[in-house]
Amino acid sequence: EKEGLNMMEAPKPDTRPLVIFAGKFGGLLNVKYLFLEAAAHDWGFQPLFLAESRAQFRMLHEAALPVVSPDGRVPDDAALYVIEDFPHKTAFREHPLPHERTLQLWHGVPLKKIGFPEIASGINMTPDKAAYLAANYSGYAAVPSTSPWVTENLFSLVFKAGDFPVTGFPRNDVLTRPSRKTDMLETDQVMYARLARHKKKGGKAVVYMPTFRDTGGD
Repeated sequence: EKEGLNMMEAPKPDTRPLVIFAGKFGGLLNVKYLFLEAAAHDWGFQPLFLAESRAQFRMLHEAALPVVSPDGRVPDDAALYVIEDFPHKTAFREHPLPHERTLQLWHGVPLKKIGFPEIASGINMTPDKAAYLAANYSGYAAVPSTSPWVTENLFSLVFKAGDFPVTGFPRNDVLTRPSRKTDMLETDQVMYARLARHKKKGGKAVVYMPTFRDTGGD
């Protein structure tokens, strides 16, 4: 009887520090692939993804990934919060993030003036816009960079952050290893299979990737 009771004991609580991720999940995105790597390995912390919609929550839950629904409680005692955009543009929305515990992965190397260089340029700048940009480009614990050159000439000028570690981008790391099933979540799997067959036959692919804005334009 005693042995049977022991077998039914609740599992021990996970005492590892909690790290909460919030970002997009389609395509090659930094938060997505860092979260998936953390979920696949024991890096000494509990990874938890904050879903931005019920559909995204269902998708990640069905994939057996640690996720919290968009209307669930966001733990305010996490050791680290990981984003790749302004906080209010992620599932955190208006949830106040402690800057000293927020990792800003960002979503690309800037090819135009953003952040503090954009404010200094004065182009289409108003006091309200300048204050908005200054607040959102400031105070992060760290902004990972892709090279010392990018740190010196771009990120250290764009952001005000505690550190700029040269780690590279998770979305690039995923290209150097075989794909896992979870990597394919919210990707165009039909096109992926088509390209795989094409390359297997010796074919090549040319990718044209212009930037775009939802407001249109060329």
